[in-house]
Amino acid sequence: STAAAPRGRIAASADGAGPAVVLLHGVALGPGTLAAAARGVAAGGARAIVPHRAGYGASAAAAPATALTGQVDDVCG
Repeated sequence: STAAAPRGRIAASADGAGPAVVLLHGVALGPGTLAAAARGVAAGGARAIVPHRAGYGASAAAAPATALTGQVDDVCG
């Protein structure tokens, strides 16, 4: 799924059901680095949500934020 963000559309993948757990990848790493962790969260009975930060994965077309506040806005709205 995708959502509008200040610098473009931000994608996210989700797996599982139950309480939400957000897994956010680091700089220079893509959302795929969290695939195993997301499967583990889902297997544990929660819903793993992995946003693709601006400039990465399915959000590659969105301009990356240059400050922490912009990164927070992208993920939290």
